[in-house]
Amino acid sequence: MLGCNLRLLTNNLNIDMKKILIICLLFPVSVSMLFSKSLKIANSVLFEIPAGWEYLESTRHSLSGLGPLDRAILKNSTRDQKLTVSVLSVSNPSEGVDYATALVDATLSPYIEVYRKQGNHYYPRKLLWRGNYLMYSQPVGRLNSRKVELRGILIKHGSNWVNFFCIGPREVSWEQYAELMNGTQLLKN
Repeated sequence: MLGCNLRLLTNNLNIDMKKILIICLLFPVSVSMLFSKSLKIANSVLFEIPAGWEYLESTRHSLSGLGPLDRAILKNSTRDQKLTVSVLSVSNPSEGVDYATALVDATLSPYIEVYRKQGNHYYPRKLLWRGNYLMYSQPVGRLNSRKVELRGILIKHGSNWVNFFCIGPREVSWEQYAELMNGTQLLKN
């Protein structure tokens, strides 16, 4: 009887050890899958990372006294493209402050300066409000002999302003905006 109980106990122990081993092997994979699918920015905006994109890095700094500006950079390796998701956190909005313009300026100015120093011309910025979305573009010159445009979509999410931004060749159709707009639908409430 003792031998049967001992055998039964060791059989159960082997099954439990196998389960524990499988759990230990699968845990890092499931954790990486969890973090590869969503990204928390500015402690308030959760962003669902689109399929095919991966997280690269984050930065945080203050935007001219308007509030903290958090940025996350994502990369699509199949299309060699990067997407910057910026969040301007506004805790106490002030009347008369154009947060949308401040965020667009903060996003585009560093790139425009780089292109200007390279001797490229930059062109007037185009802005278009479409419902709750502010779409913008600004041609800035050439990169690797291709005409380049800075493009983005800005939306208000709660008290925050969220900006989806990328650099793309001007030859690319406006479908890039549709891709960015799909990104805005991935925001969690």
